[in-house]
Amino acid sequence: ETIAGSGDSLLTLINDILDITHANAGELTLAEAPCDLRSMVETVSAKAVRNSDVEIAAIENRIAADMPPLHIDATRMGRAVEHLIANAVAATQADGKVTVSADCEDRDWICINIRDTGIGIPAERFAQLMQPFSTGDVNWQNHSEGAGLGLTYARVVALLHGGGFEMDSAPGAGTLISIRLPANRLRTD
Repeated sequence: ETIAGSGDSLLTLINDILDITHANAGELTLAEAPCDLRSMVETVSAKAVRNSDVEIAAIENRIAADMPPLHIDATRMGRAVEHLIANAVAATQADGKVTVSADCEDRDWICINIRDTGIGIPAERFAQLMQPFSTGDVNWQNHSEGAGLGLTYARVVALLHGGGFEMDSAPGAGTLISIRLPANRLRTD
């Protein structure tokens, strides 16, 4: 089981690197289809809990059960959200909380928000952490063996979907990361 799990982790890492490389070369095509965002978040949250070897913060899914599907590449967006949840869990003490929500800021955008009550990041470190393979010197609360691709991957996936990526954080105040998607990705038909 350990060997199989390690092999799966390595394959995922390689696929993330390939996706980022192909996206930067303009050669990545999304496999778009309707996706139930709430279910996707439940799946990746359960994986974060299952993969942890320590007690972790509670993960709360606040996405409305009746939210219409999003027309996205569910595999890649799921991986992006998984990276962000894993980062939030790693930065948050076991008695803290990670919250995933989705809202329409205005008629033009849908935001997928991942908020934690963790250690936070100084604003001057944002640019460095957005670089591939950069883990900086973040003092993780929980063990983290990340490769430093999660933020880069999430940003690339957001941009491929015609959206954006925003990070707001301060030391001791937690972190809010938002993937912004065009409102036309919400399918009400």
